[in-house]
Amino acid sequence: MADVLERMKRYDLHEEDLARMLSAGRIAIGALLMLSPAKVMKVWTGDAPTPGLKHAARSLGARDIAIGTGTLVALERGKDVGRWLQAQAISDASDALGTVIAFKHMPRLGRWATLALEAGAAYLGLELAAAFEDD
Repeated sequence: MADVLERMKRYDLHEEDLARMLSAGRIAIGALLMLSPAKVMKVWTGDAPTPGLKHAARSLGARDIAIGTGTLVALERGKDVGRWLQAQAISDASDALGTVIAFKHMPRLGRWATLALEAGAAYLGLELAAAFEDD
């Protein structure tokens, strides 16, 4: 992945830019989960969302907004960015594990898209965290 980070620099994208994009995407997904949990959960799980599932979606959304915002603030202040990116990666990895556990119960396309998004974000978060720790 470090090679990917180096290739991104050729396009004038640096670790800070990737961390901002990862965080902004997390905040956007979190906002969708908070504002429209029924629609998001229907697409994600294929099931009609119960009140409990909508509550879980909003909680997940709040987590993502908090971690994404924390990372953006840390980037602006130049403090503990790596730790915030580690938190993002841990969250994404645990989400990916949850997807693997529920895989056969999820919609066919949704399960693969969800797993790719979660695993890819976890990997990128870990690589970015390592890059910030080196600074």
